[in-house]
Amino acid sequence: MRGRRVARSSERAHIPFGDDCALIRPVAGTALFGLVPIARGTAQREGLRGYLVRLACEHQVRPRDLIARVLGPSSQSVAQLDYARFYSRYAQPIDGLGWYARLFSSALNEATGRNDLQQLTLLPWSELLAPQGQTLLASHPQWCPECLAQGLANGIVWWQLRWSIAQFGWCPDHHVALMSRCPACGRHQPAVPRAPTLVHCDHCGCLLVESEASGSRAPPHEDERSTMAALVSDLIDCQDRMDGEPLSRWKSFLLEQVAALPDHRRAALCRHVGLPARGLQGWLGKGKRVAMHSLLAVCLALGATPASIFADPQPRSMRRACLAAGRVKANTRPRPRHSLAVRTAALHQLSEALHCAGMPPTLRELARTRGVSRAYLVYWFPAQCRAISARRKAVLAEKRRVALEERTALIREAVENLVQQGRYPGRKNVEAAVLAKGFSLRDPGYIDVYRDVIAISDDRRK
Repeated sequence: MRGRRVARSSERAHIPFGDDCALIRPVAGTALFGLVPIARGTAQREGLRGYLVRLACEHQVRPRDLIARVLGPSSQSVAQLDYARFYSRYAQPIDGLGWYARLFSSALNEATGRNDLQQLTLLPWSELLAPQGQTLLASHPQWCPECLAQGLANGIVWWQLRWSIAQFGWCPDHHVALMSRCPACGRHQPAVPRAPTLVHCDHCGCLLVESEASGSRAPPHEDERSTMAALVSDLIDCQDRMDGEPLSRWKSFLLEQVAALPDHRRAALCRHVGLPARGLQGWLGKGKRVAMHSLLAVCLALGATPASIFADPQPRSMRRACLAAGRVKANTRPRPRHSLAVRTAALHQLSEALHCAGMPPTLRELARTRGVSRAYLVYWFPAQCRAISARRKAVLAEKRRVALEERTALIREAVENLVQQGRYPGRKNVEAAVLAKGFSLRDPGYIDVYRDVIAISDDRRK
C-alpha cells in the first residue's frame, strides 16, 4: 500500500512481555489469568489500560475482543461499550477515577480473581481529586520512548499509570519529553489498541520507541516540567502508603500552613500560592475536590511533596521554610479608623450632592474626595446613598428619553428627505443619513423606531 509502511513480521512476531510463568497466577474458576501487576508500590506502577493489553497478549487475543467477548458477557455495562469510538478515544479514563475506572477495575478483578486492580487507577484519590479538574487525564495516550526501549531490551514492557496524567509530560527517569504520536506516521494511538502490543503503532505497525521526536534533553533542575513530573511521580508512589483519608489530610495540611502565619490569614497563603483571596474556602468550607494542577501548584509553592502530605504520620509544616525566607507576607496594614469629624463632613457632602442640580456624582467619586471608601459611605449613610443612586438613575432615564425623542425626529427627517428626493427610504440610505448625526440604527431600540417611521410614511403615501 503506497504511503504506508507496514512493519516486518520480525518486528511484530516477538512481543516481549516476559515468559516468566511466576508472573501468571491462574485462579480456579476465573476466565482470565491472575496476572500480577508490574511495579506495584512504585512511581512506575502499571496502569489499568496497559494491564488489560498485557493480559490480552498473554491470552493471545485482541484487547478489544477481550473486552467484548470475555468481560462483556458478565457485565451488561461493559457490553454496551463495544463500539469503535469507545476503543479509540472514550476508553482513556479507564486509568482515572470515574465510572470507567470503577467499571473496568471491578470487571477485571472478577475475571482474574484479583482484588487490587483498582490500585492501577487513580481511584484511591477519588475523594480528593476532581475528575474533570483542568483535564486530569491526557487527551491521548502518551509514553516515554526510553522507558519502552528499556523494557523492550529487558524483556518486560508495561504502560505506566503516571503517563495517563495530563500534568506528567516529562520522564524524570530519562529526562525526555513524553511522546503522543507515532514517530513514523505521526498519528495518535487509540486508548485500546486493536493488536495486543504496547510497543507498536496501532496504525502502521512501527515501533514507538524511536526518540528523535521526543524533544531535547535537559537537566531536571533546569526544566519546570521535570519538577511537575517529580511531584506526579511522588503522588503515584505514595498511593499505597496513604495514612488516612486524603481529603482530611489535605485539609489538615492547609490548616497547618494557615496556623503557621503570624495572623492566621488565609488570604496571605492564597496570595503566595497564586490562588484567589478566597481560594481555600471551597476546599476547607465547602468540601470541594481539588484539581490536579491546583494540588501540584500548592505543593510547588510551599516546597511540599504529596508523600509529606498524605503518607507521612503528620503533615509536614512549612512554617520555617516560608517565614524565614519571607515568602509569605501577611497583610499587617491596620484598618483605617475615621473620626467623627470625617463622618460629619461626609454626611454634609452627601446632602449637597443629593440636592444639586443635574446629575449627582457617583458614590465612588464622593468617597474619594473625603478620603474614605465607598463601603464606608454605604455603611454609615445607607438612606442617603440609596437616594443618590435613585437620583442618578432618574437623571439617566430622562437623558435617554430626550435622546430618543431627538433621534426619532432625525430618523423621521431623514426618511422625509429621501421621499422628497424620489428615493426609497431603505435601511441603508437612512443609516447613512443618521450616521452623519452621530448615531446608528444598530443602536438598541432605533431599528424599531425606523420601522415605525417607515410604516407611517407608507400609510401617508397610500
